[in-house]
Amino acid sequence: MEFERSITELLSSRSTDYSEFVSRLLALTQRSSESVLEGIRALPTDKLKELYDLLELVQDEADKELEHGHEFETFLLRVSHKTGYLPSRLWLEGVEHDPVAIGGGSSCDIYKGTLTTTGQALALKVPRLFMIEDRGKFLRDFRREALQWRQLRHKNIYPFLGLWDKMSGDRMCLISPWSSYGDLTKFLVTHPNHDRLQLTRDVAEGLQYLHGRQPQLVHGDLKAANILIDDNKRACISDFGISKFLQSHTVTTVTTYHKGTLRWMAPEQLGSGDLSKARSPASDMYSFAHVCFEIYTGTFPWPDVQQDVAVIAKVAAAERPERPDGIPDEIWNIIESCWKQALEDSPFPVFWKAASQARNKTCRRSSRQPRRSWVVSPRC
Repeated sequence: MEFERSITELLSSRSTDYSEFVSRLLALTQRSSESVLEGIRALPTDKLKELYDLLELVQDEADKELEHGHEFETFLLRVSHKTGYLPSRLWLEGVEHDPVAIGGGSSCDIYKGTLTTTGQALALKVPRLFMIEDRGKFLRDFRREALQWRQLRHKNIYPFLGLWDKMSGDRMCLISPWSSYGDLTKFLVTHPNHDRLQLTRDVAEGLQYLHGRQPQLVHGDLKAANILIDDNKRACISDFGISKFLQSHTVTTVTTYHKGTLRWMAPEQLGSGDLSKARSPASDMYSFAHVCFEIYTGTFPWPDVQQDVAVIAKVAAAERPERPDGIPDEIWNIIESCWKQALEDSPFPVFWKAASQARNKTCRRSSRQPRRSWVVSPRC
């Protein structure tokens, strides 16, 4: 009862002195012991909802001001894990969708939909629940993971709008804006003259954002098919955490689940019995090198090798794809540095320097000679 009274006083202080309220709320997050979390779990539903929604509101403000955002985010995740509660803003209403899926992967379907209140086109990612081993645990974990995905805010991370649970069969949907340009693989085909260096920088900035967060985040399945193009024709990393999460809950085999992904995987992943544990920032950078290869060639890694098993053998023998025509020296140097078995230092500072050199060289060359068909004249 004493804890509930203190929370009631905390919530009421919002209307009298907002700065004091935020300070007290921050103090609460900084002493988030197990007893505090248990006290929050024991709160009446209305008090829990009010506290949680205010925490999320303050966390959004803290993120914008770049102050204490991490403390509020961590506390939100811990409270959600302890109570199973999700903020009301995470749930979408007024969603309609096409009756037939337009695509999907090994463990989920993709539907196109619409947000009726605004007319915004949506993409609905729907896990196939019949493949889930423990449905109850899956739904609990799914909601918590969704909260973490929603915290990601960056111009090169594709936005996650929220959840919807009113699809037939009680299936849960992850909802993002619909990408009219599709993924990076499709975009390279339909826009062959687009600036490849800018696309490369977009992916690098999104990845740097993930790796720079505290705690550090790893994508784990980076490839052109998991990079979407927004309305401004900028590349945005998508499917963060989704592949890893679905793999841990489905009954698909490792071979089935990672079919089509092996060519992008780092040697330590291919040689591990537990692919999820082998994921790391270094394995992301290895995959990033292959994404650069895709961007500049328009084809997948190891295009001359038909069987994935042959790719695994080559990677195990420390082989890498041969350099194709058309990749600037500076970008190829970055690709080779990201292919190293171990990355002790972050390659991003080197990348930005090399990308700048490649941009300057392209600017000088574009004023002297015709461009290749796939290179757009950059704004110099």
